[in-house]
Amino acid sequence: MKPLRVCAEDGCTVLVERGACAKHTVDGKGQRYRPYSGWRWTKLRKAVLREEPWCQIQGPECTRVATEVDHILALQDGGAMYDRANLQSVCHTCHVNKPKMPVFRSERPQDPGITRNVERAERGKQMIRDGASDEEVVAATGANPSSVSRWRGMVSR
Repeated sequence: MKPLRVCAEDGCTVLVERGACAKHTVDGKGQRYRPYSGWRWTKLRKAVLREEPWCQIQGPECTRVATEVDHILALQDGGAMYDRANLQSVCHTCHVNKPKMPVFRSERPQDPGITRNVERAERGKQMIRDGASDEEVVAATGANPSSVSRWRGMVSR
């Protein structure tokens, strides 16, 4: 029999042969659920960064080049893990600072750049609801086509 060790989950003191305890695994056999390391997420992440190479938030101190993928509606708030319409490319700085930004805390944003982006997105979504084509929305808002496609996915829900 192998020597027992503490569960791999931080703070858990259950003794197991390997990996994590049944409470902290998907299959109950020690394999922990790691949603961001699977092939499905990796493939989707690469596609999002390819479609949107620039940060979609563009908040204060933004580096502009997207290196990460963010869930627009957080998973704990009901956002879908693999729904393309719920994903946006962001730079590391904006991803880290997103919870601190007023626009994402349901307050009026202070930064005019964020305000413009939010207003542009809302205007674009309204145009889509009113039946405008992607080309018309791009021309009217100045947004990139991938953003318009994402807005269309959000509106069609």
